[in-house]
Amino acid sequence: MVMRDVQEDPQGRHTPYTTYRNKRRVRCHSEGRIRVTVWRDRKPLRREMRENTQDGTPGSWFKITIPYGINYDKMWLMNSIQNQCSVPFTPVDFHYVKNRARFFVQGASTASALKDVSYKICDEENEKVAIFVNPSTVPYSVLNKLEPKEMEQLKLTLNKRYNVSQQALDLQNLRFDPDLVGHDIDIILNRRNCMAATLQIIKKDFPELLSLNLSSNKLYHLDGLSDIIQM
Repeated sequence: MVMRDVQEDPQGRHTPYTTYRNKRRVRCHSEGRIRVTVWRDRKPLRREMRENTQDGTPGSWFKITIPYGINYDKMWLMNSIQNQCSVPFTPVDFHYVKNRARFFVQGASTASALKDVSYKICDEENEKVAIFVNPSTVPYSVLNKLEPKEMEQLKLTLNKRYNVSQQALDLQNLRFDPDLVGHDIDIILNRRNCMAATLQIIKKDFPELLSLNLSSNKLYHLDGLSDIIQM
């Protein structure tokens, strides 16, 4: 698949190595420098999860963070975690924050199972992958999910922009498409809920897509696009 005119924020690769001593984490970077970070004591995760679900809402959300996750292919990372996890899970709102990979899951039992996966996965350099789990508010993409009527209009708009003969989808300057503006629908692709909705339609309606034009959408990261690249 060809993607054009997307601005990407490059990240340098460095491999983390982590040990624990007296409640300190020591990271040894490939450049040979050592940075020591000390955390204050905090409640154990399982206690936090019990307190988080005492109100009878087992569907509480949890934030999953993988330090230096930007160094790993998303498909490899998620498949590796799922293979080690004792329960199936559905990652929500996968994205990168600086050099970290992050996604959300629902349910204390799933969060606990993911915590148990930490340091059980080794990367290609035989370094163990850390996984941090913390209680969270509802993810942005879930809280701001498009309404059914908005999804339907977005689908119609994308269909108008699809070139069947070239198997190409032109999403250039999508926010200002007259069909969206006329229905008071604001689709900003650098917002995760809008990108997630757009990718959902692309995967379902344009499985033979070969070319995607994303110019003039102020995109600086390609976090969400790995799903359609795998099509």
